[in-house]
Amino acid sequence: MIRKGKPGIKLIKTAEGFPAVKASVETTKGVVSGCFYVDTGATTSFILDSLSSNNGIRNNVISIGNFCSETSIVKIKYVIDGIRRSGHFHKIGEYELGTVGNEKILGILGTDFLIANGVTIDFSKGLIYLNNRYNIFKKYHYSIQDGCERYKLPLIILNDSSKEYICLIDSASETNMMVKSEADMPNQLSDKKAFISGLTAIMDGKLSRERIMLHGIFDKRLGDHILEEEFNVISGQSCLLELDEGNLAITAVLGCHFLWKYKCIIDFRKGIFKI
Repeated sequence: MIRKGKPGIKLIKTAEGFPAVKASVETTKGVVSGCFYVDTGATTSFILDSLSSNNGIRNNVISIGNFCSETSIVKIKYVIDGIRRSGHFHKIGEYELGTVGNEKILGILGTDFLIANGVTIDFSKGLIYLNNRYNIFKKYHYSIQDGCERYKLPLIILNDSSKEYICLIDSASETNMMVKSEADMPNQLSDKKAFISGLTAIMDGKLSRERIMLHGIFDKRLGDHILEEEFNVISGQSCLLELDEGNLAITAVLGCHFLWKYKCIIDFRKGIFKI
């Protein structure tokens, strides 16, 4: 059941499974049309370097795998859903984004945009909603509110038979991932070496099928759900991303194919992840 509200914006599903939305950007040479990726695993938004002639303020960006890169912040005017907007974006190289069909990828909408605009991403309908007060009722709910407030990231907890993982819900990761030490490694891993890629990081891992339980990271009362899913196991690393000066570390990721498969809903306005 969906309550009344403004119609959503259609999500484009790329060949990799990443969600994207149509948009346009105002440049000194005119308006450029294309798409933005919607990335729940990025705390900042990105724009193609070629779309802004400004040098901007230099800044460092850290991505999954604790990879650090230097970029600059610029102010951009753009249009989504017929509404003219402006905001600050980090520059990113052309080679990192590519195209979606015939559409040019203009940049990435990160959680700075998603939280500020109270966005709900509905993978069950293939739509996103901006500042729209509506409810979709699904059985399993998990709190992401404190994770979004403290770290600007949608975080939940995964448990397998022996370990608890801080898990990032990452719409721009092609695969599910988890970190395990050699001592924790399953007895049977696939011989196939997995090539793990997202928008801003590339890692290697080996495939493993894990039985996991999901629950909220700061509020475990909203429900739990047991699933069996394929993960790329990363060994030799203690975490995928450090937060809060090392006091909290992300040790697992649920990627875009999981989100489409289970028709998940990420509600940044209410701070709830639904499956």
